[in-house]
Amino acid sequence: MNGLADRIALGTKSVESQVAFFEDRFGSVESEWKKDNSRVTEADYRISERVCNAVSETFPKDDFCSEESGQKETQYLDAQFCWVIDPVDGTNNFAIGLPNCAISLALLENGDPIYGWVYDFAGKRLIHGGAGRGLFSGHDPLTPRKIGRETDTPIGIQFPLPSSQINNLQGLFSKERIRSFGSGTMIGTYVCLGLLEGAIDFRVKVWDIAAFVALFKETGLTYQFIGKSPFPLRTFDLEMDPTPYVAGTTAFHDRMRKKVPTYPEFE
Repeated sequence: MNGLADRIALGTKSVESQVAFFEDRFGSVESEWKKDNSRVTEADYRISERVCNAVSETFPKDDFCSEESGQKETQYLDAQFCWVIDPVDGTNNFAIGLPNCAISLALLENGDPIYGWVYDFAGKRLIHGGAGRGLFSGHDPLTPRKIGRETDTPIGIQFPLPSSQINNLQGLFSKERIRSFGSGTMIGTYVCLGLLEGAIDFRVKVWDIAAFVALFKETGLTYQFIGKSPFPLRTFDLEMDPTPYVAGTTAFHDRMRKKVPTYPEFE
C-alpha cells in the first residue's frame, strides 16, 4: 500500500472506526483546560492516538499532525503526504452534549489539502471527498444542495469576533440570517453542502479547516483567506496563528465586498 487510493481507503476506515467511541463519549467525558483556555477531553487524546497509530503503521514515512499532539516544538513537514487531524472539533459542544461537533481529518500532498473526512455527529454521517474524486456521505455519492434565492439560506459566523471586526460586521447582523454552531469544521462543511450560503471565521486554525478546504475543491465554491494562506503547509505548531477566511457563493462574496471593506479582494 503506497498510493493515494490506499491512503483514502485508510482515512475512511480510520474515521469510521472511531465513530462508536465518539458517540459513546458524547456528553459524558471529563474535561481539562489548556493554557489557551480551550477545552480538551479524553476523547480528543484517544481518537488522535488511534488514527495516528493506524497511519504510522501503514505509511510510516508520512507526516502526521494533531491539535492534541502535545508537542512543544515546531514540526517541519518534509514528506510528500501529511495528515492533519482535529479529533474532536467543537469540543465544548461535545463535552456538554450539544450535537454540533465533528471528527476532522485531512490528507495533504506537498502541503495542500487533497482529501478530507468530516464525521458530522449531528447528521450521523461521514462526509468525505476531494478534487476530482467526488463527494460522499458514507459510501454514497453526495450532491450539495442548490442555493436558490439569496435570502433563503443562512450564513455562518463564528463567535466571539475580534473587537477590530465588530463595526465592520454590524451591518450583517440586522440583514442576514446568521448561524453560529460552535464548530469551525462544521461551518465550513455546511457551506460545502449548500446548507449555508457562506461563512466568515476569524478563529479557526489549520486543523479546523484542512478537511473542508479539500471538500471545497470539489464544489466549485470559493474561499479566501484573510491574510496569508496556511497552504502549502510546511510547518506545524500548536501555537500557530489563526487562519481567518471568507467562503461561499459568488453572490455571498459580492455582498461581503460591499459590506466589509477590510476584507481582501477575492480571486
